[in-house]
Amino acid sequence: MKEFIKNKAITGLIVLSTVILAGVAIFTALKLYNLRQASISPLSPESQPFAWDCTKYTFNLDQSGNVTVENKSSKDEPSQQARIYIENNLVATLDVPALPKGQTASLGSVSVPNQNYSWRIVGTKDCQNSGSNTPGPKSCAQLTFTLSQPSPTPTVTPTPTRTPTPTPASCNQSCDSNSDCINGLICYQASSGSYCRSSSCSLETDCSCPGASPTPSPTPTNPPTSTPTTANTPTPTTYLASNSPTPTVTYIAAVSPTPGGDALPSAGFALTTWLLLGSALLIMIGAIILAL
Repeated sequence: MKEFIKNKAITGLIVLSTVILAGVAIFTALKLYNLRQASISPLSPESQPFAWDCTKYTFNLDQSGNVTVENKSSKDEPSQQARIYIENNLVATLDVPALPKGQTASLGSVSVPNQNYSWRIVGTKDCQNSGSNTPGPKSCAQLTFTLSQPSPTPTVTPTPTRTPTPTPASCNQSCDSNSDCINGLICYQASSGSYCRSSSCSLETDCSCPGASPTPSPTPTNPPTSTPTTANTPTPTTYLASNSPTPTVTYIAAVSPTPGGDALPSAGFALTTWLLLGSALLIMIGAIILAL
């Protein structure tokens, strides 16, 4: 009885070992078959994605502070972020969307100085650009202003016109009042009319009183006449506008090396797999025959 149990135990252990070895062989064969195209050499690392073509994937900052990115390459570029530096100071970090080939995107705007400044935009994954800007117009053509000289127009100064004063009546001339007679005479009313006579002897027609010398009559003079003058006109002046410098943009291209290496070796072989499977089956069949 003991001998029977001992034989059966040995047979069971042989069958169990055979099944375990067969399972390990089958698992190993399938694993090698699935990894037949995988790299197993430490000298052949996994391939890396191609570097971005930074000569055609460019950032730009204009004079108004607008940030843009343009993809002129032949492939689509993934999303990333862009850090904006002005005078080497980080002023903003903007999101850059995934950009298809041949497309341009506006990233946003930043505050820029009112004087000449340098800028630099750095992508968090790849590519960067730098340059400098000058506020104001980029360029101006020479401007010339011409003023035509008008013909001078003389300014006439009006000459005051004096109201003529009536000449006082002399001796024995007709009058209406004493003011019509020259100094020293009065308007004497005679039977034949009113005449300028001497107040001392109004009956004398020659105004000469006995024992008195005649009074000379004043002679009126003409007023001076003013001469018109001509006003001067200003001479026109010509102004020239200067050209402003044109901002320059410098592009920095960063190209990552392309990994190289030998072709990947074949890790799995179908013949070996089938040989292992066949051996496992033969072992199992032999174990079953021994068990019987």
